[in-house]
Parts: sequence; C-alpha cells; structure tokens
Amino acid sequence: QRLGMVHSAASGAHGIRVIVQEQNETIDAEVALKTADGAAVLARVEDAYLDGERCDDDIEVIDLTEGRSPYEDDKSLIRGGVWKHFYKIYGAVQYRAHRLKGETTVSLFNWDPFQPKQWLVRFKNAPTAGAGAADKLDGRQYILEGSKPRWSREELQQGILTTVPPAGFAILSFGEPAEGAAQEVISAATQKAWLARAKDRSPANQNAWQTNDDYDFHKAALKGIQRGSQHLLPGTIPEKLLEEP
Repeated sequence: QRLGMVHSAASGAHGIRVIVQEQNETIDAEVALKTADGAAVLARVEDAYLDGERCDDDIEVIDLTEGRSPYEDDKSLIRGGVWKHFYKIYGAVQYRAHRLKGETTVSLFNWDPFQPKQWLVRFKNAPTAGAGAADKLDGRQYILEGSKPRWSREELQQGILTTVPPAGFAILSFGEPAEGAAQEVISAATQKAWLARAKDRSPANQNAWQTNDDYDFHKAALKGIQRGSQHLLPGTIPEKLLEEP
C-alpha cells in the first residue's frame, strides 16, 4: 500500500484515493497503518513531486545487488504469479527524479518483497559546484570520509550506493548541505569497493518495457477495455477502441 502510493505520486499522480469501508468489507489494520505512513511520506516530498520537473534522464541507476532473490522461487498465486509477472515486465530497477529550486530528489522503488537492493545512483552531468547528498525523509547527510558535506561534481558522477528495503523505497536529495544535520560517514574503502563493482555494469533501462517484443501492451490494454465495456451502456466506449489492430 505505502509503496504503491509513493510510486504513483512520484510517477505523476496528483491524488490518491483510499476507501475504508465499515460495512461488508474492511481493510485490515496493517493496510490502514501503511496508508497513514504513506501519506506522511508524501507530505515530505509533495513539493518535489507536484511542482518539480521530472529529470529521470539526468540520473543513472546501476543494480549492484548480490545473490539470487527468493522472489525468483515464489510460486504463490498472487505475489508469485500476477505481481511477479508485472515485476519482470517493468524491470527490477524503478526510479523517478525531480528537480525543484536547485534540489534534485531521486526516488528509488523496490517491488521485490524479499530482497533488499543495492543500487548505485549517479548523475550523468552533475552540477559544476557539486551538491550535498542526503536522505530526504530523515535528513541524514552522507559524507565521504575525509571530505566536506558537499560532494564534488566528479564524485556525484561516480555515484553513491544506497540500500532499498524489500517492498519499499529510498528517497535521496541532492542540493545545498543542511547545517547541523546528522551525518553518516562513508569510508574510502566502502566507496572504492562499490565503484569497483560498478565498473563493468551498465545502468538499468527502466523504460525497456516500452519496446518489449515479448509482451503486447496494446493487446493487453484492448482486453482490459473490452472486459470493462461489458459493464457499461452501449456506445460508452467508441467502437474504434474496441477493434483489433
């Protein structure tokens, strides 16, 4: 619930409707709590999502996750069937970037319910003056060992490694370093290790599904329209939309 809310908002949704029924069917307490948590997260990032300019193409994300995910062996009907079907179509790495008033917010979404992901986030063309790197939600600033809070242009283009929890998200902020914020120091050895791992890996293409020859999105959409049209009055949907290509 929380992951879907934040991912939808980051992708351009201007509103999210949640219905809690007190009769017949009800949502369980966990869903209600996650919904409230999701709303709290959106309150922290709504300016970036609603007023910021999308800049996904300015960012690259490289998957450095090691080991096979248990999700690959999930045979359950919904999670291991329907959900995994779309997980594979759209790709494991999903992110959105927004720029507002000199700050770049990068939101990373992990739809694997079992395995935390390690993703390297880097700028294609970072600001000349560099920028601070922080966790957008708790305000922690990431600082390289022996360096100042502001990352250099070269360092931003090399990237920062972040862990995205299972069925969760991480939101990074790149802009002016905040004074007095808590700091997380990244050792030189840690940075060297992740850069070595990323050296021969290509950035993820989160838009590859748009040219996926193994899945006919037009046909799938047509089936959805046709199925829904059975419950509508004749003529509600233009006939041309119901025709096979």
